Amino acid sequence: MRQCLRLTWRTADCHQKLNHLVPGGYMFRRLTEADGALVSLTINGVTCDGRAGDSVAALLLEKGYAACRTSAVSGKPRGPYCMMGVCFECLVEIDGVANRQACMLQIAEGMDVKTGTGRRRVTP
Repeated sequence: MRQCLRLTWRTADCHQKLNHLVPGGYMFRRLTEADGALVSLTINGVTCDGRAGDSVAALLLEKGYAACRTSAVSGKPRGPYCMMGVCFECLVEIDGVANRQACMLQIAEGMDVKTGTGRRRVTP
């Protein structure tokens, strides 16, 4: 596992190596069964369920969204990194409000989450 972590995250090969090391085959999984009620929300127009108490970033990772925006400078994908509100890599649009930190917000019933792409567009 140590050798795999030295590989760049951009390669699919590393993801495959990490996935086989985790029971169940997923890199991100719950450590314990959540007791929270199921909450229904949409991510990029697709309805999905999550557990009450989870952060938006955790749900994005659980549902397979490794990148929640692209860099305004290079266009490269960016995703949750620190999961504690320091790095600002997990910015998404929630209920029409842009640049919300997904790691700092808990999911809520009916929430509409949209991942971002590129520079922010400001309408006059």
